[in-house]
Parts: sequence; structure tokens; C-alpha cells
Amino acid sequence: MGRIAGRFGRTEPRRTATAYVRGLLSDLEHKNCWNLAEHAGLTGPQAMQRLLRTACWDADAVRDDVRGYVMAPPPSSDRPTLPLPAQIPTMIHDREMSLEY
Repeated sequence: MGRIAGRFGRTEPRRTATAYVRGLLSDLEHKNCWNLAEHAGLTGPQAMQRLLRTACWDADAVRDDVRGYVMAPPPSSDRPTLPLPAQIPTMIHDREMSLEY
């Protein structure tokens, strides 16, 4: 998150974005604002919804930062890697199956 932290003008949306991304990378079955907020220890989805609806941040710049990180050469031993959820192969398989019908 350090790579995109500067894209958020305030501390609160930065913290919420961190919690949001951790929730997306978690093994939660349903990834909506309620479940992501509960996973983050929040009492309701308002902070997650505010991040997506009205918080001031540059979504295009965050997208470009993440794309640059993903497309960078393989990491050296001193650079952390981005963990991928174990569900991705299953999700791809399910998506291909649904396209056949």
C-alpha cells in the first residue's frame, strides 16, 4: 500500500483503502462492503462505501500504480511479492464453464 498511499489526500481514506484491499485479498466468500467492513473490524459499511462513493482520491493514478507494480520485472529477494488468492484458478475455471452454456 505504500506505493499508492500518496494518492489519498487524507489518512482516513488511506486506512480504509488498506482495509478494503486486505478484504479483497482475503478468503471471504462474499466480498461486499458489509463483509469487507466486518473483516476489517468496523461496525458498518459506511467507511467502505464512502471510500468508493465520495472520498477524494485519484482512481486512475492508483490503477496505473498497481499496473506498474504488477507489470514490473520479477522481484528480487528484497522486494515483497503480491500474494494471489488461491481461488483464482477455480474462478477462472468456473467462468470458462459458464461461458460454454
